[in-house]
Amino acid sequence: MICTLLSWVVIGTSAFLWGTAILSFLEKFNHYEEKKLDMVLMTGLCALTVYAQFFSLFRRVNRAAFMSVIFADAIIVILIKGKMKCWLRKFRNMEKDVFKYRFFAIVGIGILVAGFASGEVRHYDTALYHAQAIHWIEEYGVVPGLGNLHNRLAYNSSFLPLQALFSLKFLTGQSLHSMNGFIMWLLLSYALCSMRFWHRNRIYSSDFLRIIIILYYAGKVRHISSPETDAFALGLTAYIFSKWVNLIEDGEKNIAPYAYLCILGVYGVSLKLSMTMVVFLVLFPALKLVTGKRWKEIALYLGFGIVTVMPFLIRNVIISGYLLYPYPEIDLFPVDWKMPAASLIRDRNEIKVWAWNLCDVAKADAPFSVWFPVWRENMGRTDYMLFVINIALVPICLCVGGYQVLKEKRWEFLHISGCMISCMVFWFFTAPLARYGKVFLYLLPFYAIGTLLGRAREGRMIVIAMAAWEICCIISLLKGINVNFKHVIICADYALWECNPTDIGGLQIYIPETGDQTGYYDFPSTPYKSVLEQIELRGGSFSEGFRPYPAER
Repeated sequence: MICTLLSWVVIGTSAFLWGTAILSFLEKFNHYEEKKLDMVLMTGLCALTVYAQFFSLFRRVNRAAFMSVIFADAIIVILIKGKMKCWLRKFRNMEKDVFKYRFFAIVGIGILVAGFASGEVRHYDTALYHAQAIHWIEEYGVVPGLGNLHNRLAYNSSFLPLQALFSLKFLTGQSLHSMNGFIMWLLLSYALCSMRFWHRNRIYSSDFLRIIIILYYAGKVRHISSPETDAFALGLTAYIFSKWVNLIEDGEKNIAPYAYLCILGVYGVSLKLSMTMVVFLVLFPALKLVTGKRWKEIALYLGFGIVTVMPFLIRNVIISGYLLYPYPEIDLFPVDWKMPAASLIRDRNEIKVWAWNLCDVAKADAPFSVWFPVWRENMGRTDYMLFVINIALVPICLCVGGYQVLKEKRWEFLHISGCMISCMVFWFFTAPLARYGKVFLYLLPFYAIGTLLGRAREGRMIVIAMAAWEICCIISLLKGINVNFKHVIICADYALWECNPTDIGGLQIYIPETGDQTGYYDFPSTPYKSVLEQIELRGGSFSEGFRPYPAER
């Protein structure tokens, strides 16, 4: 746990410095000063992720990548001394009561989450492919045609290079897996410390969206030690919507903070494609910038968005041969390592039928009338109730939003609720497994309830809101009672699995004795021996990658 906390200090410091540097650069063009620490840290995490991905294109993400971050931190400290002094003054001028409340809340949350983040990795998919993906990034960076060896390695979430960057294997002797814990700590601290209803004597929709963060992570604590790719993506989704609504409630007219959130939305797509619909938030700042003919700012934000997603797309092409996996319809690059289109379609169908609980890829074309009853039967009661509430709210929110546009010339509610609906619909028709889209089910109901209660100023409504907040906190704390703090010095290592070596082109690949999990240490590996009969090495080493036999292309 101590190593976890120390790694968080390094991650947080680097994220703060990189975020401050980038936002200071943007301030010279848009004249907007970002004063929220959470936004600075999120921007820094985005920048570090982009850096880790670019670095992986040329070298392995290990000691050199990490030391380059530390070197960059030192340079940034020298360049932004003025900004650092401003932040110090801000902390000094903070009211003592507020500072104490936030300090103890953040420290308490940190210790609790560190206990979970340092525990054994229980997530099934980590032993299936997360750990292997991180190991590949640590050892080789990016490898052409890696998806041919193991199709799930082609999922290529940008979160995995970020985890590899701060795994600190060269320091601790084992690959740490604490990044999700840091993000949970950051987002829970943001959600709890930025609640406003209890000291402003009114209801805020943004507070209800912050409650989503607490509820979601309260259910994720058992798996937060895993470098899984869902937790950050869904937490970021709730964060973006809560910040967006907060800006509207504060009457923010400057386009810059909305544009920053849109860039984070693009970043979210690189974490998980299920966040694609969040990008539609860009309609608001885009319209304002175009109608205002602010072409320099348009070019600036567009450039940052392209840079944010570019390494993700490049890695996609190198790993699978396609711009987006698993969508062979976008076939732009005639590379020899390109995965067979049939493999991508099969993988996409497997994801879909698994989410439907049909578990048979042959049923991928099953009609709605066949798969929906099965899905509904296996959906948790609470999750299905949220789904039904969403369906009921869709026409109501669209009508209310349409009325506001026509009568009041206000389209904020329609825009936000429309994006929330799009997120839920996209999740439902692609892979409606609760684990993939829990936050999408929360968004519209919580936003609608918050908006409705926000029109009331009566004291009892404040009590209701505070009670909801307290219940969320109690849930988190009660789950924390069962934390195992036995890993006090260093977090639990990845588990070992029984695997057997086999040969491919004179090199050794591991195959699991049973099942399809191989973990971190039996490297490199593939869960299915039959795969080795369909691929070949592109050269004499793993760094040169894999390609399908000519008949498979």
